[in-house]
Amino acid sequence: MNKYILLQKGYCVFGIGCSASDALQNSLQWIDQTTTEEIEYTEHFESAYSGDLVLIECTKELAQLIMSKGGDILFKVYKNTADICE
Repeated sequence: MNKYILLQKGYCVFGIGCSASDALQNSLQWIDQTTTEEIEYTEHFESAYSGDLVLIECTKELAQLIMSKGGDILFKVYKNTADICE
């Protein structure tokens, strides 16, 4: 089962969770908004600009890496799903 991440395209991951709403909630500790409703994001990585917040699925393997090392890691996105960059 995939997880969800909120990332800033070209930078790092700000939130992770078992659902999209969990990832948004988790990101509040790292971004300026105080509620998840205030977060402006897209769900389409390819059409996002550098610096945009993007909410997409990620593989279980990437989720485990993020949870152990933090959100400042390299990853790749294929078909709107983030995975470990090999």
